[in-house]
Amino acid sequence: MNKRFHGMILTLIPVVMILTITLIAPVMGIRPGDASRIGPDLIQFTASVSAGELPRQPGLTIMPAEIDFGHIGPGGTRKGAISFKKTASGGVSWFLITPVGWNATDEKMMMGVLDKDGDLLQIQLKILNDEPDNNGENRKSARPAELMFEAGEQVSAFTRKIEPGHHHVRIRIETDGGPIDFDILFNLLDTVVQPLLGIDPLQIDFGTAMQGEKVNRRVKVTNNGWETLKWRASVARAIGSDTGRALETGKYVSFLNDEITGGGHYKVARHLKERLELPGKWAEDQGYPYAAADGHTLRYHFSGTGIAVYSWRGPATGQLTAFVDDRFIFQQDGLSEQKERFEWQVAEGLSDGSHILTLVNRNGPVAIEGVRIYGGETIRLKSGSVAVSPDNGAVTRQTNYVNITVNTMSLAPGRYCGYVLFDSNGGQKEVELSVDVMADNIPRILDVYRYVRGLDYFLTTNP
Repeated sequence: MNKRFHGMILTLIPVVMILTITLIAPVMGIRPGDASRIGPDLIQFTASVSAGELPRQPGLTIMPAEIDFGHIGPGGTRKGAISFKKTASGGVSWFLITPVGWNATDEKMMMGVLDKDGDLLQIQLKILNDEPDNNGENRKSARPAELMFEAGEQVSAFTRKIEPGHHHVRIRIETDGGPIDFDILFNLLDTVVQPLLGIDPLQIDFGTAMQGEKVNRRVKVTNNGWETLKWRASVARAIGSDTGRALETGKYVSFLNDEITGGGHYKVARHLKERLELPGKWAEDQGYPYAAADGHTLRYHFSGTGIAVYSWRGPATGQLTAFVDDRFIFQQDGLSEQKERFEWQVAEGLSDGSHILTLVNRNGPVAIEGVRIYGGETIRLKSGSVAVSPDNGAVTRQTNYVNITVNTMSLAPGRYCGYVLFDSNGGQKEVELSVDVMADNIPRILDVYRYVRGLDYFLTTNP
């Protein structure tokens, strides 16, 4: 009788013969001690072939026959396992075949002998978080994936690039009684699946508050992942102390004026008028000063030993030339592949006193968020002075708004800093708080505007 093995014809006579055969995998009738890999797809083995008895049953079953990993996205990992159960007497030899379309990371073959029920084959699917290469096209792109199997001390890994969508991977295990298959299913999303905490803004400058005054700002809590994000907020206690010890982080000062967001032209916020100068016409970008053309100048008066600047860089962003007390420091480039916020140190080790920071934009538009001032005493906000509402929630696609209130009733005049910690199943983030508290018994100087129409006069502090 004739038997065809992938293009080879063997003539079998009714005796047992010992043959050394080189075949294209997958093959049948291989014992672990007899098999060896001699090429990417070639296996050489010694087999006993009998014309009178050809084994047809694998000798084991697999539970479950299908593993569904569900949704998975960039950076995601899914784990599962199958168990072996014998259906034949004696030990059952098996080895793992490379899945179709995947590439083995090494030439070592995973194999074993099943002599009892309950042995496990551990499985892990991982989607790497590398940036996809789509050649600038607006389409979903393949991402590198790794499929790993572990049995005892043996580990086999296979890799390939896969595109977003539903996938069905058939895994074949060869035994000395024939092949047996199981399936792995998953849906690759073109976004992060695990919950991922997003907070905006991460820093809040309450400006100047009089003793006894309550000041309030709100932050947005978002989920940048797919699955539900569960979060909880609390006043952080890890930095500084409630006894008034100075902090080393400096004081964050924001140039945000949320009263003019979307107005087109930037106007200095009231609490910054004595310190921030913007000669000429500055535009606004989400409430921050924005220089659309070259040559715009910003001056900020501060007292301390150092200063850093927060701004944005991006594909078309210009440069900022920095001066301190009219002395050139350096020029900061703002080019980047994507828009991102960044902090850059301008000066440190200055004499502890009054100074002037000057920024001039060159070669493109620039938006400036604010500064951080070093030196002087910064006091830790007392935990009882900060309230968060609500202090917990769950987010899927929507946005949660959280109010943060500082009550200055029990605070002495001074510069204060504190933190609100957001903890979640999608990471942790701290929101930095800063506020200047002033005594309520000092004279207040207000700008009063007079409007005249004929014999009518109108006076206001809020034009």
